[in-house]
Amino acid sequence: MALTISQAGSATSTTSSSTLVVTPSVSFSQNDGVLVCIAADNSGTLGAISISSVSDSQSNTYTLHRSVKTQGGSINNLASAAIYLCAVTNAISTSDSITVNFSPNTPAKAVVIYRIVCASGKKPSVANSGSSSPVSAATSSSRSTVTISANDAVFMVAGIETNESVTTDTDTLRGSWSSAYSATADTGTLATSMQVVTQYKTVTSSGTQAWDLSWATSTDYCAAYATITEVAALSTVTKTATGSGTGTATAATKVTQLRLGIHTDFSFGFTNGAGPYRDWE
Repeated sequence: MALTISQAGSATSTTSSSTLVVTPSVSFSQNDGVLVCIAADNSGTLGAISISSVSDSQSNTYTLHRSVKTQGGSINNLASAAIYLCAVTNAISTSDSITVNFSPNTPAKAVVIYRIVCASGKKPSVANSGSSSPVSAATSSSRSTVTISANDAVFMVAGIETNESVTTDTDTLRGSWSSAYSATADTGTLATSMQVVTQYKTVTSSGTQAWDLSWATSTDYCAAYATITEVAALSTVTKTATGSGTGTATAATKVTQLRLGIHTDFSFGFTNGAGPYRDWE
């Protein structure tokens, strides 16, 4: 069964603070996935990434799978991005909250979240991930490829220091890209704004993929990706004992999945004339 994916909420802020809170637009059941895609200023020491963690009001666990920033630069002068995934244990409703945490306080920041639904008895897991950290400003990104398995989904995330419109990908190689899901922390000035841009594709057959973006004014950016697959979820089995009396006992049963032959080859480039670039890692 292919994954069922839907947009589930977004939030932005241009005020320097330690949190960014999203109110989900849909509910999440046990074993659903919450994919959190973040872009933010690089507010850490010496311009490091300041995205520190994700949490929610139902005490679920969020795992960081990739974070990246533009190379070089000074504090709040570049873009950073991160991808977190939660396989839901405690159901999340539209009255709950999902919080992105920053350390230290960070000015421009944006987040979008997705809901990922798997087949019965399955939950989502990250099969592989990668990132690209450009060395200079650019007006486009191109030549990205990843080898993934049929029915898995690849999510692409870019953090771009811009308040302009970004043109996203429309190719139909082994599946079609989703519509773009973006959010912009707009300060009114390109250089201090921050936009998170995301797309995903559920792959119809195993092979490589490419993701191309473009925008008008040369600016700093970075990008990350994660491929999502289904794995077996923990299940509870009820058994009845007989003898002099009756009772019930529960046992947690976990079925493991063996996946063979997974290979990832992800490279990412960008252009601005001469266009230096660095491959995905």
